[in-house]
Amino acid sequence: MNLIIIDSGKVCFNGNTLNVRGLGGSESAIILLSKELVKIGFNVTVLNTCKSNTCIPGTFDNVTYIDKSDIGNIHDNFDIVISSRSVLPFISNYSFISSNSYKIVWLHDTFCEGDEYLEELVLNHTIDEIFTLSDFHTNYISN
Repeated sequence: MNLIIIDSGKVCFNGNTLNVRGLGGSESAIILLSKELVKIGFNVTVLNTCKSNTCIPGTFDNVTYIDKSDIGNIHDNFDIVISSRSVLPFISNYSFISSNSYKIVWLHDTFCEGDEYLEELVLNHTIDEIFTLSDFHTNYISN
């Protein structure tokens, strides 16, 4: 099963970053979750900022990291699409997100880019699932 995690943030990281420096919790969670998903049989791609002098795209621990600037080179269809902290991938015309993809917004912190669209996207079934961190967080976005 093919799965992609989209991180629209600007922090540059790949699967090796935690071995050389610290990261924020959301970015660390993407790296660690991706490695665990591979272990249980998923083919995982991470689309994020991963091109700089200290960070490069590539495959780390069987997870493929692709820089956001190379989004046009993604030709796979993904069974599951997880967007971290943003709904914008689900209102964009990304060719790799099909109507058959299971779409998840992962709100790893209280910030959500495009949160003004969140309710409509849930009600019209564009987003299938929202993951939150706590009951507080669920209540916060529900209101």
